[in-house]
Amino acid sequence: MVVFGKKARLRFLGALCSATVLGTALSLHAQTSATPGINDPFLRATMAMRAGDLQTAADGFSSIVKASPQFAEAHLNLGFGKEP
Repeated sequence: MVVFGKKARLRFLGALCSATVLGTALSLHAQTSATPGINDPFLRATMAMRAGDLQTAADGFSSIVKASPQFAEAHLNLGFGKEP
């Protein structure tokens, strides 16, 4: 098993967040058109995740998943926010 240091994990999380934001920007319109009002909370939760505020991000993604269960990116990001 490979164990990564804290700096490597933070770099990976930063790169993952950037990729997630880019992917989200490309597909956000299709996802949010089914549930109006999800765009702003999703962007706030994404920005909290990018800033390292994982609890706020997880809370935001959790509420989005409850309101819009088909929103795959919110499920994915919620999982990232709950990782140790």
